Amino acid sequence: NVGSARHPALRPAANDDYVATVTGSRLFLLNRRTGETVWDRDLGHNPTLGATMSATHVFVPSIRGRIEAYQLPNDESDHAITRPWVYHSGSRIASLPLVTARTISWSTVNGQVFVADLKGPSVLYRHQTGAPVWGQATFLPPNYLLMASNDGYVSAVDEMDGEIKWSFSTGDEIDTSPLVSRDRVYAVTRTGQLYCIVSELGE
Repeated sequence: NVGSARHPALRPAANDDYVATVTGSRLFLLNRRTGETVWDRDLGHNPTLGATMSATHVFVPSIRGRIEAYQLPNDESDHAITRPWVYHSGSRIASLPLVTARTISWSTVNGQVFVADLKGPSVLYRHQTGAPVWGQATFLPPNYLLMASNDGYVSAVDEMDGEIKWSFSTGDEIDTSPLVSRDRVYAVTRTGQLYCIVSELGE
């Protein structure tokens, strides 16, 4: 599983020098241009879902509901042995975390979405839904996260404080991430129904 920070709509300015990959219980950091191994780390836990990256860290979720954040090399150090930050959620993580310019968020099988600060291993808040959240959160500009749960609800919450802007019910199970295109949000239910929602109003 390969993680990269190259997604302009969702993530901060990418560190284009590196690619991260998880193999077994080891995390490898590779030079993007040459493929040369920069360093490899023993994760110390059973990873799941691969890795994702910000401009400064590699994030690796585990099956026990924790995420370890390994610092990327910079001008001061290669950070090959720096202890990782650890984020805890207490439940199995259901999807690869989403990294934006300010936060990292991840969903769990017990219906919670955790949102944490990229500047340190502190959880800002957790959004409780009524069912498991199988898909990744989606960034809705300028400052909202979209969360779709298995009870059929799509909710837009403030990225930094978790205040709910709107919540829309499809009446059917959703097990994928919502999509954003301009001022519209699209959600697909398990039975194949497609809903188009006005992103500002949630209608």
